[in-house]
Amino acid sequence: MTRAIGTSLPRIAIFAVLLLAGVAISTQTITMGLGQAAVRSNNGAAAASIRPQNGWGMALLAESQFEQGKTAQAMATSRAAIERTPLAVIGVRTLARAQDKLHGAGSGEQAWQAASLLGWRDKPVQVWAAFRALSNGQSEIFAMRADALLRTGDPDELMTRFVRQAVVQPDIRKAFVARLATDPPWRTRFFQAEVPPSGRALSGVVAVLEDMKATETAPTRQELRDAIMGLIKARRYKEAAALDRRYVRRSVDQGSLIDDGGFELEQSDYQLRATPFDWAIDPRSAAVEQVAGKRHVVIFAAGSPDPALRRFLALPAGGYRLEFLASGSPDIGRTIRFAAACAASGAVIGKSSDALGTEEGKQEFAFDFSVPADCGLVELSLRQVEPGSSDALVDDVRLERL
Repeated sequence: MTRAIGTSLPRIAIFAVLLLAGVAISTQTITMGLGQAAVRSNNGAAAASIRPQNGWGMALLAESQFEQGKTAQAMATSRAAIERTPLAVIGVRTLARAQDKLHGAGSGEQAWQAASLLGWRDKPVQVWAAFRALSNGQSEIFAMRADALLRTGDPDELMTRFVRQAVVQPDIRKAFVARLATDPPWRTRFFQAEVPPSGRALSGVVAVLEDMKATETAPTRQELRDAIMGLIKARRYKEAAALDRRYVRRSVDQGSLIDDGGFELEQSDYQLRATPFDWAIDPRSAAVEQVAGKRHVVIFAAGSPDPALRRFLALPAGGYRLEFLASGSPDIGRTIRFAAACAASGAVIGKSSDALGTEEGKQEFAFDFSVPADCGLVELSLRQVEPGSSDALVDDVRLERL
């Protein structure tokens, strides 16, 4: 009995040691997990308190202190973060910002340089590096940094606008166009803006599009769209038409001055893959459908007051006639209206009649208009002017010179 108890004591002791070790490991694992979670949520104070040895948490704390105006404290915390984790780019970047603020611009140069070697996915560091390359005329470095910057995402488009403005410089643009030619994941976003670009940003995008003619990856209509619309809004009508003609080739319909009067493309083409010189369809008011083997634009009986159909034309001064077919209820002439207007003044220079039809079915409409020399561009639009009793089908749009 005595031997059995004596033999079991070491086993109990070993089990107790293992149990305590397991508890310690589990506690450490939990602590590490909590610290990592705090880092992922950008909670520097929590991360630093949970795991002071974690440099990333200290770096986040330093950044928070800097944003709160505690510059000297942020500098000390960022140094502590770097000692713990030398690769914590947020700590190095915060040190650079704190040094610049406390000791004057340029004081944090060494720290910025070190951060630029680490922070390929850190947006503030990429911004600094891109600005530095731009000011130094280092075109290849700027293109490399801009590439990295645009890969990080840009929901407010601030960085994209910065790059659009920077590529006004010829050498910078040449290197940037070479990057675009590799079809990076941000290429479409560079050309497509939340609103059409303006000012220096517009000039930069247009210059890039013009230079892409020499590459093997010409811009698509979708990539041309916002730049051309920006030129139209800036009243640079000749440049808008020239940029469209540089890349887009249209075959006009027989007996007409325009193409695609029968709306033969897919719905997505009119919404996504079109320049302002193609038909654009507002999905709130219209859709392309095939009826009895023929494609039409359907104008909804209850749609938006905005134009359901729209396109710009570069027409010489003179007289023209627009014809189209429409079918639906007899009141179709009163419910939908085709119009031509000058882009420069907004003045309507012609519109379809509101005469009532005599019966349901296809009806032919036509109206004449005269384009003055100072018209800029002609904007064709079709909109619903009052709710109809049924949807209208529109096709066979033709334009003739009088």
